[in-house]
Amino acid sequence: MIKHTVTNAELGYALATARHKDAIVICDANMPIPDGCNVIDVSLVRGVPTLVQTMCAILNDLVAERYEVFELMPQYNDAMYQKIQSLVPQLPGGTISQERLMETMKNAKAVVRTGDFGSCCTMVLYSASGMDKYVTQFNCDFPMQE
Repeated sequence: MIKHTVTNAELGYALATARHKDAIVICDANMPIPDGCNVIDVSLVRGVPTLVQTMCAILNDLVAERYEVFELMPQYNDAMYQKIQSLVPQLPGGTISQERLMETMKNAKAVVRTGDFGSCCTMVLYSASGMDKYVTQFNCDFPMQE
């Protein structure tokens, strides 16, 4: 039995099988998801879980080397963009266009649909190499929320 963090079986499997440079997309409940994607729906009710809660849970189990947020997030949801940057300052960040996001979703290890209904609450995490130096450099640990 897993000690903490991700207990969703499908998501846990996707994280355990993620290899270097694999994409994990975390999207809001409104994001159109192309057919054929490996969708893991963790939404429970409107607003639960949020993008940030989901990101933190995933990063407690996955070593990511970088992230990209949906290119419209800084413009339409700057508070969310600032929050993500403050939580993962050790990770290089960037933006991803809608066109590239749709292509990334098709090949992603998982597309995780949250219950977030915030504007432009979508991001991509890219799995890091398992080498010790990268595990240390990109380590992100978040306390479990009650």
